[in-house]
Amino acid sequence: MLIIISAVGIVCTIYYNQERSKLRGALTELQMQVGVWKVEDESKVVIARIPFSEDAIPPGVDKRHVWQYRIHFPANYTPCHDHTAGLVKANAPGGQGGRSASMSGRLSEPEQKLATMAFLEANGQWKFYIRVGGSSNTSMLPPDFSIESLDDFVVEPVVKGDEIRVFDADEAICLLRLHEKELATDRRGNTIEDLHRGCTAYLFSKEQQDTFTAWAQGQRSSMKETQQ
Repeated sequence: MLIIISAVGIVCTIYYNQERSKLRGALTELQMQVGVWKVEDESKVVIARIPFSEDAIPPGVDKRHVWQYRIHFPANYTPCHDHTAGLVKANAPGGQGGRSASMSGRLSEPEQKLATMAFLEANGQWKFYIRVGGSSNTSMLPPDFSIESLDDFVVEPVVKGDEIRVFDADEAICLLRLHEKELATDRRGNTIEDLHRGCTAYLFSKEQQDTFTAWAQGQRSSMKETQQ
């Protein structure tokens, strides 16, 4: 009898351990989907991709390309956002065309926010939509700028797949860059040096605003360049 009870106990233990392992795996997957993860260093900016719900697409949208992230912000961070839709650089902020900037309130405690970047098409008109927390911005794209297939563009999201990226609080982070593969041309058909038609979205802290602006205006070669 003791042998039978012991055998049953072992079988039950193995079964429940397997079920617990499955539940842990499901919990981990669920946490990644909703953007919950353990932040090892809360002084950093941490970004992970999460799936988006089709229910979040507004009515009337015919086509869309969407990227959605969960962003961990450290305490005392004041998020600033810089968006350009027009002529953009392939490896830096700034350019020509429609450029907008916004700033959120200072965060007294570490906080996580949802960020969504999307290209939406309705009635033949494409627009670039960005929302980070409660801050949002929409830019209308030129009538001849159509994003039927992402394969026709250079697309650089801040994270790909299931990766999680960690940034220092003083870094400028490109959340998304999309541009045509060829350089832009002027009205005479001449190539415009270092500029492509496209869009960019950058994130940085208010403390780095002057440094970022100098970089975007070509007065610095990077955010890390020593100010002379």
